[in-house]
Amino acid sequence: MVQKKYSYSPSTDVGKIRELSARYALTIGDIADILDVAPKTLSRWAKKNNKKSGVVSERKTDSLLILESILELGKKVLGSDEELNLWLHNPVFALDGKKPVDVIKTESGRRKVEEVLHQIEFGIY
Repeated sequence: MVQKKYSYSPSTDVGKIRELSARYALTIGDIADILDVAPKTLSRWAKKNNKKSGVVSERKTDSLLILESILELGKKVLGSDEELNLWLHNPVFALDGKKPVDVIKTESGRRKVEEVLHQIEFGIY
């Protein structure tokens, strides 16, 4: 796994969710699936966040950190946010023709996406 230190507080998690969503064209449904919550929960977090109260659990923060580390690896390997965004939303042969954005919704899927990115990085694809 990519080793990068990230530090979040519950008040910054909602902002990070918004940033990742916009930057990589991830829908609220995508983010909700990755964090294993209902889309309405994300909306509730955003409303509570606007009132300055912490709302995101450590477990969800960990999932967010893992997602961000995979996206950073993808950007490094593929060269830019734009290339990563294209890769995320198109079928990938090494993922059995599935889109990475759909595969990263499970823990095993996140590991597989990370593995494929490392294969690309080292020319093993």
